[in-house]
Amino acid sequence: MEYQGTWREIWEQKGQMEGTASDLYIYDGWEKSKADVEITAKKIIEELDIQTGDKVLEVGCGAGALGQYMKCQYVGIDYSKSLIKRHLEFFNHSVLWAEAD
Repeated sequence: MEYQGTWREIWEQKGQMEGTASDLYIYDGWEKSKADVEITAKKIIEELDIQTGDKVLEVGCGAGALGQYMKCQYVGIDYSKSLIKRHLEFFNHSVLWAEAD
């Protein structure tokens, strides 16, 4: 599917597509990347030494591709209401909607 419009419109379109948590690469914009989300998340966790009791805020969390691997007090924030809805549906994390001008 080709997405059209501003970045904000594109992310809303992605969040509104039919799919499941197995489609996180598409929801969160990794579909054209050769990177592995799980490996990337594990490297972040290792590099930052994130432990179960730690608090993590992910800005631009989307539908939770990275957040799904965070076994800590995780909060995500994004400006796409449709992706936040997916994130809550898939992982039930604490997720906030916000936008800044």
